[in-house]
Amino acid sequence: MKGVEQVGWRFVAFVRLVPLFPFNVLNYTLGFTRIKLLHYIIASYICILPAAITYTCLEYAGRETIAGGEGMMQKVLLALSILAVVSFIPRIIARLREGPKLTVEELHTQMQGSNTPLILDARTAEEYVGEERAL
Repeated sequence: MKGVEQVGWRFVAFVRLVPLFPFNVLNYTLGFTRIKLLHYIIASYICILPAAITYTCLEYAGRETIAGGEGMMQKVLLALSILAVVSFIPRIIARLREGPKLTVEELHTQMQGSNTPLILDARTAEEYVGEERAL
């Protein structure tokens, strides 16, 4: 409960973007938390929107397919494309939050150059095991 309240709207956004959680149960459960109502409403609205658009497009494409309308293949492919994009939104957001990463090879190359980066070891004395050496 405390963890959900600490991350607030981010938790709501996550459970809305990942359609594994039944909304009715989720709505009642989130009602017991101290998440601000405005944060809950805005995060829910924004994060439900991609799925709502996707399901609407799929329904429209399915109806056109059954009716035998013109251009039904393009509509079905468009709806499936939107579904694929929406299903990757949580991964895309997670990747954007990771930030830049530096490989060992890139660090080694930078250390050999004239503009060497500052390296700060944030481990405590108990976490550090091994001999100390200056780079």
